[in-house]
Amino acid sequence: METALKPRVSVVGGAVTTTSIAIAEHFGKLHKNVLRDIQHLCVDLPEEWHRLNFEPVEYRDEKGEARPAYRISRDGFAILAMGFTGAKALVWKLAYIRAFNAMEAALKVSEPVLAQPRPPAPWLVTPRRFLEIYYALGRRIGAAMLLWVLLELGADQGWVQITMRDLVDELGGNLSLAAVAGNVKRLQKAGLLDVQAHPSTGRRCYFVHQGPLRERIAALRARSEVPGLPELDDALVLDAPDKLQ
Repeated sequence: METALKPRVSVVGGAVTTTSIAIAEHFGKLHKNVLRDIQHLCVDLPEEWHRLNFEPVEYRDEKGEARPAYRISRDGFAILAMGFTGAKALVWKLAYIRAFNAMEAALKVSEPVLAQPRPPAPWLVTPRRFLEIYYALGRRIGAAMLLWVLLELGADQGWVQITMRDLVDELGGNLSLAAVAGNVKRLQKAGLLDVQAHPSTGRRCYFVHQGPLRERIAALRARSEVPGLPELDDALVLDAPDKLQ
């Protein structure tokens, strides 16, 4: 009997999840009763916890009408399934635990190795280096600032895990969320940046391809397209537009 069991789990936002619909079907319950059980649990659980582990979603029924459901994490499943009793329920509990374990193990194989936080390397923090990056990116100051920050965080040495909002903070608020998102796509299209969701946390991870960046800078130097700079040791002042793109 167990070999025929097929728990429905999937990866969403880097985390392994199931749904209240699958739980109702496999544990022999009405979906409305599973929803009721989850709602009762959410009353007693800390808000932050149930928000992360029981995500309200919608699905289309056979008539095409939108109906409520929940996307459930591994921890959410464990709490919910505690209330399911009987031999059949036990068999499905074990099947789901094995399914969660197998998919999480598969995710870890491709999990990015995160870079350790590091102080900016000396070659990265000179005014000339920033100006070379700025010119190499077609004088797009927003893209240059974003790439600069990612390099300072070590994204050329390993994957850096950081939220978009934290990137805005790292940039001193000089770029909006929309501008950061736009420049991330621009750098990806240029082959200078890779982005993927971390399998465990779902947060974005960034990796800078240093080779293509060095090639662009070398080409600029060969063409002598970077103007001279005054000697500045600890500050860089550029006349930036009021609205960065």
